[in-house]
Amino acid sequence: PLLTAPEQLTATSTGGFVTCSATTDAIRTYNSSAVQINTVSNAGATHGYGCTILSSGGVAGAWEGAGDEVVTYNSALGGATDIYSDSANMLQTPRQIIQKSNGNLLITDTVRDWLVEITITGTFVTTLGGSVLNDPYALIEIPSF
Repeated sequence: PLLTAPEQLTATSTGGFVTCSATTDAIRTYNSSAVQINTVSNAGATHGYGCTILSSGGVAGAWEGAGDEVVTYNSALGGATDIYSDSANMLQTPRQIIQKSNGNLLITDTVRDWLVEITITGTFVTTLGGSVLNDPYALIEIPSF
């Protein structure tokens, strides 16, 4: 079944897609016929607001709730690795997530009104925004901009 109230949808190179939902509290992968392949939930957080396909073929998810965090998975949504949590109070309400061309991850935060950039292993890089952004939800990287 498709997720209700999808928050982010990212296409795969094979015609499928990954999507996540804050109401179903899951990330799911689908093949090119829209048949569900895998699903994952996060016990430490309640809402799956962001998800993206990684250059490695895995998936990254931005989870919001009791434990705001970024988690990476393999392509079958297994092998969960919590790469970044809100211990520094930098990521209060994570929403969408993308992988930049340099391999780093960008995550929107709608309370802090900024973007948080971390490496693929979870090392904090920087924030962008604050007073110039208002509830950033969507992200797209424009190559060579």
